[in-house]
Amino acid sequence: MKFNVLEVNEGMQITFVFRASSNVTYINWSKNIGSKATAMGVQNNTCTTSPSSSFLDNTSEYIYTCNTTVYQVTKLQLRRSEHNDIYMCAPIPEGNGAGSNWILKVRASVLSVTLTPAEDTVDVKENAVVNITCTTSTARPAASIYWYIHPNGNSNNITRITQNITTTTDYNDFSVTTSLLRFVTTQLHNNTKILCKANNTVNTSPIYSNRKILLHVLYKAEKPYIVQGNNVSVIEKEPLTLSCCVKGGNPTPILSWNCNDFSPTNQSTIISDGNINTTLTWTVLRKHDGICTCTSQQTGFQDEKKDISLVVLYAPSKPEFEVNGSNVVDDIQFIKGKSRSIKCTADSKPSPDGYTWSGPAIENPINKDTLIFNEVKKADAGQHKCSVHNSMQPSSGGSVDGINSNSVNVVVLYPPVVEPIDSISILKGGQLNLTCNFSAGMPEYTSIEWTRKNDNKRWNTTHLHIMPLMKNDTGKYTCTASNNMIESGDNVSSYIGQNNQSFYLNVVYEASITSFTIYRLNEPSKTVNESDPVSFLCQADSNPTATITLSHGNKILDRLTSNSLEYSLDNASCLEAGIYYCSTWNSYNSDNADSATAQLFVNCRPRIQNVVNRNISSEINETIKIVLDVIAYPPPIFTWYQLVDENWTLLIDGFNYVMNSSNLQSNLTIHSVGREDFTSYRVNVENEFGKMKQFYSLLPYGKPDPPSQFRHIEDFATTSSIHLEWKPGFDNGPSQTFYVKYRKSSDSKWNYLIVADNGEQTMELTLTELTEDTKYHIVIIASNEKGNSSESKVLIVRTQAFDKPPPPGALIGGIAGGVVGCIILVIVIIVIIRRYPVFKRKGANEAGIRRSVSDDSDEDDGLVDNPMYVSSNNVASASAVPSSSGVFTTPPKPKQSSNEDLYTVVNKTKRQDKVQKGKTSTGKNTSKGVDVYENVELANKPAKNDGSKQSPPKNESNRVPKLKVVNKDGLIYADLVFNDKPPGEKMVINGDDPTPYAFVDFTKKAEPLPESDNEDEK
Repeated sequence: MKFNVLEVNEGMQITFVFRASSNVTYINWSKNIGSKATAMGVQNNTCTTSPSSSFLDNTSEYIYTCNTTVYQVTKLQLRRSEHNDIYMCAPIPEGNGAGSNWILKVRASVLSVTLTPAEDTVDVKENAVVNITCTTSTARPAASIYWYIHPNGNSNNITRITQNITTTTDYNDFSVTTSLLRFVTTQLHNNTKILCKANNTVNTSPIYSNRKILLHVLYKAEKPYIVQGNNVSVIEKEPLTLSCCVKGGNPTPILSWNCNDFSPTNQSTIISDGNINTTLTWTVLRKHDGICTCTSQQTGFQDEKKDISLVVLYAPSKPEFEVNGSNVVDDIQFIKGKSRSIKCTADSKPSPDGYTWSGPAIENPINKDTLIFNEVKKADAGQHKCSVHNSMQPSSGGSVDGINSNSVNVVVLYPPVVEPIDSISILKGGQLNLTCNFSAGMPEYTSIEWTRKNDNKRWNTTHLHIMPLMKNDTGKYTCTASNNMIESGDNVSSYIGQNNQSFYLNVVYEASITSFTIYRLNEPSKTVNESDPVSFLCQADSNPTATITLSHGNKILDRLTSNSLEYSLDNASCLEAGIYYCSTWNSYNSDNADSATAQLFVNCRPRIQNVVNRNISSEINETIKIVLDVIAYPPPIFTWYQLVDENWTLLIDGFNYVMNSSNLQSNLTIHSVGREDFTSYRVNVENEFGKMKQFYSLLPYGKPDPPSQFRHIEDFATTSSIHLEWKPGFDNGPSQTFYVKYRKSSDSKWNYLIVADNGEQTMELTLTELTEDTKYHIVIIASNEKGNSSESKVLIVRTQAFDKPPPPGALIGGIAGGVVGCIILVIVIIVIIRRYPVFKRKGANEAGIRRSVSDDSDEDDGLVDNPMYVSSNNVASASAVPSSSGVFTTPPKPKQSSNEDLYTVVNKTKRQDKVQKGKTSTGKNTSKGVDVYENVELANKPAKNDGSKQSPPKNESNRVPKLKVVNKDGLIYADLVFNDKPPGEKMVINGDDPTPYAFVDFTKKAEPLPESDNEDEK
């Protein structure tokens, strides 16, 4: 295919013309190969195109005209994106001339020029190379780039740059030209600007870069110098001025002063003709003595420094005093009679050239830096003054004299003196009160210490007080008064100044026990067998004669006025084992008798010490401890067993079961009680003289587990009712009740229903009187007297919608189908009732704890089934099981009910021969096999009989508020009263199989459970 190449500038228009040699029907115009052709022809003397939505119909891009021989198309406003576009035309029919093909070549101007780097200012050091790139936009043909420099940023005086330029072009249909300028800077180029321009043959005028880059040329200043020279001397606290100068540099140097690590802030800087002068004026202190440095700092260059030596002159400081090489701040202390000296020191520049001493015992001034005491006397105490002077010569001005002085107090040290003390006699049990009188020394603070010679006992107090006095308090006592004489200075010893006086204390003592022994047949012994004779002997040391008392526990066995007491037991028993006390006193210690103990061990078989509560209650996951105390000697061995599947199983220490036995006590701790732990337990107690058994029952008592598989049955749903189903969880002991709360999704107020647990494994409930085609939120909670389970997940159910009235024919068919459906439904219900009768759940929540009783087993302990046992929360307060022919225990009485107590309906299960069917109710909420009451109210309010729903509790939480409730007939649930009930007793259920509690025969009793088993065989 042959094309005519058309070179056209961007923005221009071009016209395509086709001339036919004779009349043609129409011309096919096409844009680019493969595009759909547009037919152009004359119709009704009008040039038209087909289809009407062709590219030629875009009037903002094309203009076309035609007659029978000339067909013309004009493309308006050519764009660079139309480069290489192809236009084709062909006559129809083809015999009326050859077609034409054109290809467009669009020439485009330079639109923009970009400079890099992106920063408007470039910092560059002198004689360094800075790289600047100039890049054009796409253009056709390729553009040319020119570089320029603006001296000092003056746009009216620009100079073209022709060296160090590299230009590259990307030759495509549209080219991008890039030029790199490697510009070498000098100080003269500081603050000049670099720019570029570009154009090609299409551009009517050159395009300049979008911005200019400012060159910031950095160069180093000259070295600084100090006007005052290299050395300067000045007197402290006099003003001083130092000047530092530097010339040139970019950036401008910053001058700063530092004198011996001190940087004064009162610095002033003057800049003139490239010269910088920084002057420092400040009041000089001695800490500034040393080197003052002027520093010239330029960004990008190494700092330059110049030093000057500063000598700060100052008069002597306030003199200080040294003793043995150590500075003394406070008083100087010397011990009387010692040889000592004091040195006077002061700091000055130049150093001191003279010292003068004066003081109480100095007759003529001493011109030395050290004052010497050959022998310290009391007269040397007082103020001593030292004066120091020097001469100062600054760099400017005359010489100045400096002088200073200071005083120190000299303290003379000596010891205290104790006054004489008379000897004394006091009765034992009395008290000694005696003060050590003394005259203070220097320092006046005095320490008093009493010592007793016979045992070297010490009291650090001025007043000696001993109460009560004992026999061993007799002896020689000494009072020592001392002070601590610490001299001033290093390497000087501390001296203790002391003086003492002594006296003798004679104590008359009270009665005391010298020995207390247990003996039999004149031989000491502490362990005997039952029925053996035992004798006790208690001896006392007393002046006057003592009174001796022998006691066991709280019972006094004998009392005698003598220094010896003997007491005998003809037949020792196990209960007479224990600790025996012997007490003695006389007239001097009647309120503080002396005593001693002796322990008697009596060999005997194990037996129970206190009344034992055998029924223990616990919650799931709770930790409980069963404790047994016995009487026995030697201490017995305890072995614990658990009833598992009607067999006694030995318990072994582990994570869940921990057994601890110590002496006469053993305990079983069960951690994290589980359902399998609710059973019977036995402990065997045995020593070499006999054995016994004790039985316990662990009963559940806790919050119920949450119901499971809570769902609605869609097949039973209607426009006004929802049928629910769930599986009750473990009740954990107390009987449980279910609370079903529901509300419309659009409401915030809940309605409540109370459903008693009827013992079935699956329970059902129908919510009625609901609104058709409405979404409901439903939640279920289990509750018993211990508390509430967690809430179930919210069940969201929508009631069915009413169907539209059918046509008469459909209505007749619907009635017939409904009758057939009802017959099938009745058959299904009958099958379900027969297949799933009401039954009671078996398992861990049965009230009774069972175990096997085997005639030929040596583990038989007489324990029988007792489903009527109730849990006992407080083991320590449990009462003994009465000895009667009936098996019963005294259950804990419930607290008096209040408006916060929660009651439920009584679920009375029918006998097996009269199976209770699911209750039905018209217009009421119903549940299969359970009692459901929805008009529940407080017991102290009249019950409503309008069938209204229960109002929600005030606190919308997981906890169901405990309310004392009644049904619509006024019944308070669970308040049961039975006639002929034996007072104080709870009877067992008669018969081998558990009988529903609504049919209890209270005339029958069982044998009481054995408290213990003292069989000889295990």
